[in-house]
Amino acid sequence: TDNNGNSSSCNATVTVEDNVPPMAVCQNITVQLGDMGTASITSNDIGGGTTDACGISFLMIDIDDFSCDDVGSDVEVTLMAIDVNSNVSNCTAFVTVEDNVAPAAFCKDWTAYLEQNGLTSIDVGNINAGSTDACGIFDLSLDQTEFSCDNLEEPVTVTLTVTDVNGNSSTCTARVFVEDELAPDPVCLTNTIYITGNYELEDTDVLDFGATTDNCNDFFVSAIDAATITCLDEGETFEVPVTVSDGSGNTANCTATITVEVDNSLPEPWASADIGNPGTGNTYQFDPCNQPPVFTVEAGAANNSLGSDNIAFIGQELCGDVQITVKVESITPNGYAGLMMRETDDPGSKMVGLYSNLTNIVRWETRTVTDANKSVNFFNKPLPYWLRLQRQGNWITALYSYNGVGFSFVTAQQVPMEACIEIGLAAYSNIPGETATAVFSNVGIQGGEAPLAILPGNSVEPGSVSRNISLFPNPTRAMVTLEFGPEAVSDQDNQTTVRLRNELGQLIEVRQIEEPIERMDWDVSQLSPGLYFIEVFTEGQAPQLLRFVRAE
Repeated sequence: TDNNGNSSSCNATVTVEDNVPPMAVCQNITVQLGDMGTASITSNDIGGGTTDACGISFLMIDIDDFSCDDVGSDVEVTLMAIDVNSNVSNCTAFVTVEDNVAPAAFCKDWTAYLEQNGLTSIDVGNINAGSTDACGIFDLSLDQTEFSCDNLEEPVTVTLTVTDVNGNSSTCTARVFVEDELAPDPVCLTNTIYITGNYELEDTDVLDFGATTDNCNDFFVSAIDAATITCLDEGETFEVPVTVSDGSGNTANCTATITVEVDNSLPEPWASADIGNPGTGNTYQFDPCNQPPVFTVEAGAANNSLGSDNIAFIGQELCGDVQITVKVESITPNGYAGLMMRETDDPGSKMVGLYSNLTNIVRWETRTVTDANKSVNFFNKPLPYWLRLQRQGNWITALYSYNGVGFSFVTAQQVPMEACIEIGLAAYSNIPGETATAVFSNVGIQGGEAPLAILPGNSVEPGSVSRNISLFPNPTRAMVTLEFGPEAVSDQDNQTTVRLRNELGQLIEVRQIEEPIERMDWDVSQLSPGLYFIEVFTEGQAPQLLRFVRAE
């Protein structure tokens, strides 16, 4: 249009261009590897803030996959942004790759076998059952690798720790069974066994425990072949197979060489004693294999002195009331053999002795006062093969028998001794310089532990002789008479009791004297043959004790 209002028109073409690139914005990110050891990202993960006025056509990154190789370093990733008008811009981001996935730990049970030193060990290869990790295993370790005999009874639980290259770890457990398959190494003995009869071989008789070894040192004798030996084996030498086992059931064998001898030492509690002068010497032996077992005494002691004893003695200490019985199997003609009770082993001790020489003579020796002369008496008794001494309180009674069943009275005497005395077998020679040999069997003892019986005369003094109480006849078969002297009759104004006792002190009958009498008859015809006591006790007086023998 001009100044005058004239106008005209024409056409023109306008081209619009977009040459402004997008605003590419990147952000750093961290990604975690998966179970397979890989991870992936998209362009949106790092370019989500990219913009363009006309719009983004697409985003593209140069790296989108990651692996274990990328762990521990920041990976630079470039983002390319293209808008709808094909304008391009770039930015970069750093991707941090992490591995937080623990390994897969797999364990298996294992059996470990002990070695000679009693130890064993394992390594991870024994327990690992294919543990895996996508990025790789860095280390395998066990909490226990050493085992010993102490682990035999129960399985041991061990823990395997699996650590991957990125420090992740996991664990599993397994049982370790410790076993011992090594047998002991036994060493058998060459030994001499001294027996006292039938004998069962013991472990220490056949196995040298000091030389035998086992890796766990828990060996023992599990079997002894032909373990029983008897007196019939005396002097023989045997090869005895021995089986040795350990606590795990492993076995080994060796052979012991056993020689059998009889133990001729005196059995406890018997002990030998040389009383006085042993002369040519005394020896003592015991043969447990003889039937019946026998004691043998070779006596060089010559017992010819009244003031002291020279005797070979096998004895033991026994206390209180006691009885000892023996059979004299044999005695050489130059000696005596028998039984003895004595207060001590001193040659002048109080004592009683009952001896036989296997003739019809029985010898009786007593010493009632220490270091005084002893008295010796001889009694004619047929076949005195068996002898017996009985102690009841202070009274000692001697008996004999030809068969060991029925015993007959020899004599009795009151010999006060201590409660505990030496009792046993005695032998001696009649001829100085010669040895007498005695053999004894069937030794039997009854009692010997109880206190002494309180027999009349044990704890009080006998009545005064002036009381003049007598007893007759003695020995007797039917009747015994007590005769009271004048003083004894006068004492009867007080209460007077008369008691009849047997040789063991047991009360048989009691009588009361109601009025003074001079004589008392007592029918003893029904009593068995033996020694008896009559005690006369008047109130206010010491009792008076009288003894008599009821003859056969």
